[in-house]
Amino acid sequence: MKVKISVLIFFLAAANFVFAKAHNVGSDNEYIKKCGPVPPAFYEAYKRQNPQVNPVGKAMAKMYDHILHFLGVRSRYRHYDPLSKCKANQRILVGAIEMYNMDHREVIDDITDSGAYNSMQLLMNGYLKSPLYCDNGGKYRSYGPLSEDGIVYCDYHGPVEVPFGNLIKPTPIWLQVIQVILIILVFSLFIVLIFNIKYVKKSPDSPPIC
Repeated sequence: MKVKISVLIFFLAAANFVFAKAHNVGSDNEYIKKCGPVPPAFYEAYKRQNPQVNPVGKAMAKMYDHILHFLGVRSRYRHYDPLSKCKANQRILVGAIEMYNMDHREVIDDITDSGAYNSMQLLMNGYLKSPLYCDNGGKYRSYGPLSEDGIVYCDYHGPVEVPFGNLIKPTPIWLQVIQVILIILVFSLFIVLIFNIKYVKKSPDSPPIC
């Protein structure tokens, strides 16, 4: 049984590594040479969102959701999600910039939030109905020239998607294994605790719990 659990943990961690790994391994270096160092917000956002973007994390999130449901607590995943709203804003912003650049000789190549070339103010002239904001306080930025293949991103939530996956390094396998072991231990302890509480309540001869 222990061997089966160990094998399962290994394959879950390996699956996470594979899915987080780049699909275009050769493209990222060329992109970095062209556009400069990858913004730190990319990796910080990836770490913050990790439970939602890999197989192991999804399993952990679902397990957490089931525990909350068992306890009668509504899951936070059913409530308003600022991440989804921010990424929707980014898609709107990308579309508005593309339309603006098609209509103007002086294109928006990067996102600025001050001065005469304030990007949001320029886009308000027929391309956006109202300014776009991140509810977590993030600012919308750009990585690379937007008139070509640049990336719009939020400095809190990161980009909607990374075209060249190796711009973000996956979490090492051994860290994923530790995460899985910890979640299994916590979940097992939770089940044992619930079982013991129910058993003690049902047993009339059981000693009081101190």
